[in-house]
Amino acid sequence: MRRFQDLVLICLLGGAGSQAQDTAAGKASAAPKLEFSNPRAVEDLDVAPMIVGRLDCGDDGSIYTLINGYALNRDRLALLAIHVDGIVTSFPWRSAPGFADISMPKSIFVGNGRVYVLVNAESKSAKQAHGSSYPLVLAFDKEGSLVATVVLEHDLNPLVLGVFPSGNILLVSEDRLNHGMALNLVGADGTPIRELRLNASDFVMRAAQMPAAVRGTSNYSPPLLISMSKFFPSGDHLLLVPLETSGLPIVELSEREVLHSVIPHLPDNMVLEAFLPSNDALSWKVRLATILENDKEMMDSQGKVLGVATRPSARIAELSRTDGRLLQEIDIGGDGIQPACETNGTFRFLTSGAGQGHLQVVTAQVR
Repeated sequence: MRRFQDLVLICLLGGAGSQAQDTAAGKASAAPKLEFSNPRAVEDLDVAPMIVGRLDCGDDGSIYTLINGYALNRDRLALLAIHVDGIVTSFPWRSAPGFADISMPKSIFVGNGRVYVLVNAESKSAKQAHGSSYPLVLAFDKEGSLVATVVLEHDLNPLVLGVFPSGNILLVSEDRLNHGMALNLVGADGTPIRELRLNASDFVMRAAQMPAAVRGTSNYSPPLLISMSKFFPSGDHLLLVPLETSGLPIVELSEREVLHSVIPHLPDNMVLEAFLPSNDALSWKVRLATILENDKEMMDSQGKVLGVATRPSARIAELSRTDGRLLQEIDIGGDGIQPACETNGTFRFLTSGAGQGHLQVVTAQVR
């Protein structure tokens, strides 16, 4: 059975994106289109590589993601930064001093000139219970060197992480006692600082109050709902974005509290599939999708959904940061194109390179 840690498996090659879907709002008027330029083949990859998980972007436009098909790794799976010229940098998360049996990344955060990876690992230290599993945050510099290994408290079970410019780390886990989300702020060395409360913006609590007809969100298992959310840098703050869902808020957080919370107004039967980091002060760029029918094998014994499969739209939606309104849509133009981020009107994408079986990094601007 597929578990929530490795649910998102996106094949950009061979048409796995399925057929493009128009949103209801887009049918009423023609959406502006993107003009692509500067395609660069991504180096050191096998033919038909697969992107495993979500995309992050750095300040320099580099795209960060897990890829199955890295030719320089024995098992072919690697966390890579794909730079605008197609050159890649690898981040070796499988090795941390004093630890063994390091898990697949549970969450990845790119910001503050670092790449942070949340994993579980078995301790080899005599000071810690030998053979016990600990959550770790591995911090890499942009050249791929491990610069810090942060050992978190043994009883924490974080699913998502974000890091403030101060270096303090915000961790999200399931609060089973209160049927919600637990947010723990820890220092750069893992020392606990404080707990934060989402209150009315808590995804798990809000989803439990939704009717089942709302895209199945009320039937998501809490670990799935949390693990499908993601932090993005937002100046001195963090944005917590719920993905593969609808009806839940995008939340801006300081190191002390919720600052702002907006529920995106999405077209009927659509969910927020991807969030594109952008320096636009007025709007958010997102990609929408439709949820495919759930497979019974992806549900637990209580009927809670453990996995979600989506069919992405062929458009980027622009949402108001103020009230979540859909401002406009931009036509991507086809399958096999994965948007990553936008800066000053220039978008970065990964694409299958016209079906040639080789991953490319491209830029695009609205015509």
